[in-house]
Amino acid sequence: MAATDNKDLKFTKITSTDTKGNLALSPNFVSNDANLGKKVISSVEDGLKHCDSFCISVAFITMSGITPLKPILKYLEENKIPGRILTTDYLTFSDPKALKFLSKFSNLELRMYVTDNEINTNKNEGFHTKGYIFKNDESYQIIIGSSNLTQSALTTNKEWNTAVSLRTDAAFVSDVLNEFETLWGGEFTYSYDKYKDLYEQKYRLIKAQQKAAVQTPVLALDTYKLKPNRMQNEFIDNLKELLDNGAKRALLISATGTGKTYASAFALREIKAKKALFVVHREQIAKQAQKSFDIVFNQQKSSCILSGNNHEVEGKDLIFSTVQTLSKDETLQSFKEDEFDVIVIDEAHHVGAPSYQKVLNYFKPRLCLGMTASPERSDDIDIYETFDHNIAYEIRLQQALENDFLCPFHYFGISDFQDLEHEVIDLDDFRYLASDQRFAYIVDQIKYYGYCGDKVHGLIFVSRREEAVKLCEYLNTHTEFKTCVLTGADSQEHRDEMVELLEREDTSSDYLDYIISVDIFNEGVDIPIVNQVVMLRPTTSPIVFVQQLGRGLRKYNLKEYVVILDFIGNYQNNYMVPMALSGDRSYDKENLRRYVQTGERIIPGASTIHFDEITKKRIYESIDSTNFSDLKLLRDSYKELKQKIGRIPNYFDFEKYGQIDVQCFFRNKTLKGSYHNFLTKYDKEYKVSLNENECEYLSFASQYFGNGKRDTELLLLKYVLDSGDHRNDVFRSYERDHGALTQVQKVNLANILSNNFITGTGKGAYNGLKFFDLEGPELVPNKTFVESLNHPEFKKAFSQIVDYALYKYQRDFAAFYECNLVLYKRYSYADVCRLINWDKSVVALNIGGYKYDEPTNTLPIFVNYNKDDSISASIKYEDRFINNQQMTWISKSKVNLDNNVMKLMREEETSHVQMYLFVRKNNSTLKLSETNTKTNKETAKEFYYLGKVHLEPQSQELITMKNDEGNDLCAVKMVLNLEHYVRDDIYDYLVN
Repeated sequence: MAATDNKDLKFTKITSTDTKGNLALSPNFVSNDANLGKKVISSVEDGLKHCDSFCISVAFITMSGITPLKPILKYLEENKIPGRILTTDYLTFSDPKALKFLSKFSNLELRMYVTDNEINTNKNEGFHTKGYIFKNDESYQIIIGSSNLTQSALTTNKEWNTAVSLRTDAAFVSDVLNEFETLWGGEFTYSYDKYKDLYEQKYRLIKAQQKAAVQTPVLALDTYKLKPNRMQNEFIDNLKELLDNGAKRALLISATGTGKTYASAFALREIKAKKALFVVHREQIAKQAQKSFDIVFNQQKSSCILSGNNHEVEGKDLIFSTVQTLSKDETLQSFKEDEFDVIVIDEAHHVGAPSYQKVLNYFKPRLCLGMTASPERSDDIDIYETFDHNIAYEIRLQQALENDFLCPFHYFGISDFQDLEHEVIDLDDFRYLASDQRFAYIVDQIKYYGYCGDKVHGLIFVSRREEAVKLCEYLNTHTEFKTCVLTGADSQEHRDEMVELLEREDTSSDYLDYIISVDIFNEGVDIPIVNQVVMLRPTTSPIVFVQQLGRGLRKYNLKEYVVILDFIGNYQNNYMVPMALSGDRSYDKENLRRYVQTGERIIPGASTIHFDEITKKRIYESIDSTNFSDLKLLRDSYKELKQKIGRIPNYFDFEKYGQIDVQCFFRNKTLKGSYHNFLTKYDKEYKVSLNENECEYLSFASQYFGNGKRDTELLLLKYVLDSGDHRNDVFRSYERDHGALTQVQKVNLANILSNNFITGTGKGAYNGLKFFDLEGPELVPNKTFVESLNHPEFKKAFSQIVDYALYKYQRDFAAFYECNLVLYKRYSYADVCRLINWDKSVVALNIGGYKYDEPTNTLPIFVNYNKDDSISASIKYEDRFINNQQMTWISKSKVNLDNNVMKLMREEETSHVQMYLFVRKNNSTLKLSETNTKTNKETAKEFYYLGKVHLEPQSQELITMKNDEGNDLCAVKMVLNLEHYVRDDIYDYLVN
């Protein structure tokens, strides 16, 4: 190790005359809560990313805690940012592998505070510090609390930490630095290089004792306490409902590692299955399933394995059979057709094979339950049809992570190989794809990012057999790794043999480090020991991506995490990567961009996500250049869902089955935002015929009310739909059930529902179309609308829109903060005008960043945080967050302190003006790509709502700014205080 010179890092002992210190910012509470976009690891990474030097003092360091920090550690070394890390031998907990990794960085110095009684004379002294010190110019950011450098402490544990930013002369800084220096240079602190041999010896002894303890037989308490989890209970309830409705077949779709076998055992126990058959494709899986069923049934049912070596099944209640044995004529015909009341087909995506078809066609059970993680097939087999389109339950990746069903993963999206000039190479050219230079680069990455455990058990996914063969030759010849290639052409026997070699931990005989896979192992293989997955192919489908990711996600003894390395090239469909990781099917560009930036903060559990800067740029470019309202995308998603459920999907089907978001249909201009128009054009089975007026009503309701951002209009419409009398005042009906409406609200609603609210170019789109008429103080249904409701097909279609939008309101917007606005949700100018009850929608040009409305006494403020370079200098305001509760904000130009709005803001206590802050990243595109700016403007119309704001007293000051001609214009600069801290992930996305 090239140790850092102490003098480069030494903090001078500080004696502060300021006994209170000088806080630059308010203290922040640092904890783990993915639902609030908070993880301790993100705060640590932020501190490291922006510091000039750093010191860390923690009791425990593990490889699982260091692994997600590998990208930032590499960055710190490359930029020669010095750091000191102090840890301890206390409780012999810290992982020598992690300490060895840290000790190799040229910019780091690692020391260990020794508590061993044979060395430390302070008997029984512990070391339990948890502190992170980041120096930046003349200030410090310090995080002190409960978090060690371990995976759980940084991501999931209930941890309490305080982060403060202070000047160098603050008393608190002085105390912390002096304590660190005392420990760093203390009598019992040693360079890790000097102490590591002794520590590693102690660590190995402790681990050997722990391993022996784990292997000691203990009473299987699972037999007595095992109960289905929440999702398994929901599956059981759905299955019982299907059976009550006469279903004979059903399908459980559940990601690998999420407990499908246990779920089926609980279900069979609940429905009181008398005799059951469990069909698998490998004997090993049959044995595992038998063990799980025996636990669930507490040995109350007899069980056995039916395989080539065992046919003793007489009198057994639960039979676990390989399909190869079961499908033989002599075996199959030894059972009666109604022998079993329940048959479970594991890995049900194989049911198209003749052996499975033979079994399914022979038996006549009460229930045939299929289970699979991957029902989508590239061949012509329709798994959904086989199981009568009865989907009992579907567990997706995000749900599985939230419920801790899967092994945590640390995902690293890293750029694929580049040549010395840093130009992206053409990976479609096989000369580059299979070059030694590229392979050497790949090896460097897989070694650096590593794996969990003592030996790698890796899967590498590539696109072409030729590439796989070349990579295999390179790894076997130029590295210490032992690898093989498997493709669809290899027999199942050969695949099983290679998997067995990959699973071996003992390297004294034949073994494999990696299997290089081409078009297999996307599904249907169970290798729990896999601790590294390498993706060397473009992501062509979120489904396939999750399937390949899932190969490493099954939990395994002593496997704390799995490393996922995704080599991302310059591909058009890179947007699918954040889509797959987030599980977001909204095809919303803003959501995808934000996930690339802040996904680590919000991904459930201990998993983490990192993209390097080149990869981020490529993904942003892919997002920018892709049209997510493309009709082909809508058609493909629709076709997949229809195949899954076996009928024309309704709005709720898209929600239930996690398909494309219905809003994508509403956003499509070619379809005028109408799902009816889509069905009319693209599905011949759809026979509903509507007149022009009826189609316009559906389009208007979909585009303006379908997002569910407020329920009032929807409830008024529902009164008309549910009432046989279409002459009543709907205001009266609403007030009867929901309380009085103000006059301002009534004017707002009347204008919206009589199509008198929209202004500007949007006004002509639905000219003359009305749902209601205002007759004096009463709002009554419009006659043309009432006549349309007499058409049953139209009424049904319109009711579905209203019911779906009400559902979306309850799910996403019912818990509003005030004025129907939900913190951190996104709103357009028109949305805001509508929701804060203005009488008309004001076009963006007339708002100009903010606008005061006297009838409602409201002042919405709209901020484009990153200004477009092309906009006029006179409106290029330097609005900036000071921290996540304060913003420096500038008024429009040509405004002085005597301006009426400025006065209202200063006199807030008496004027009672309500000020709302809306911020968006940029008004067109993120400028990470220059492509398709026009397209991106369509997707960047919405602002994040950040809550009410108040003027910092005496903060208004008159300033001057230049216009395009260089002339001075006056404006007012001030500080706005937010009522709520901006959520960490939103703040990070907007600011960085």
